[in-house]
Amino acid sequence: MAEQREPDSPLPRPRVVPEADAPGLPEGRDAAVAALFEAHYVRLVALGRRMLADPAGAEDVVMDAYVGLYRRWDKVRRPEDAFFYLRASVVNGSRNRLRRLGLAASRLFTQLERDVPPADEESLRRLDHDAAVTALRSLSTRQRQVLVLRYYEELSEAEIASTLGCSVGSVKTHAARGLHALAERMGDRR
Repeated sequence: MAEQREPDSPLPRPRVVPEADAPGLPEGRDAAVAALFEAHYVRLVALGRRMLADPAGAEDVVMDAYVGLYRRWDKVRRPEDAFFYLRASVVNGSRNRLRRLGLAASRLFTQLERDVPPADEESLRRLDHDAAVTALRSLSTRQRQVLVLRYYEELSEAEIASTLGCSVGSVKTHAARGLHALAERMGDRR
């Protein structure tokens, strides 16, 4: 997915793709879940990778979400909302995985450490991106979740609150604190 950089924003944003474009899901559990998989798997893995910093773990979380949807398909009231169930499952699965594995901040930092970069422009851009990702990963879990859902997934505050199971005020607080912490960390780098 091509990334675009907002002016004055250190975080790249994925190209906007309609989220719940599930009109006309096929009849039957197998066909419907297969269609949802085809339409949303890549996007959900990208969300999981941003939350976990573990590509294989992200794929596991997404697959678990699809398995959960498949098992509970007969309880789905509105098939057109299945994407939202999947996204919430990925966020919750990522949170549970982080808690279970007890990923330490030092491990996240060491994954992104680099040698002195070459002087060409693309490498420097990549380093700026890596620095932003490192700063993002140094935030608390809730701040990181709010910022990823807000700026990468482009959700509204109400959608974030619904996805994370918290109040809109809590989303605003975590977003403000997370952005402040990112500004401090990124300011130290420059």
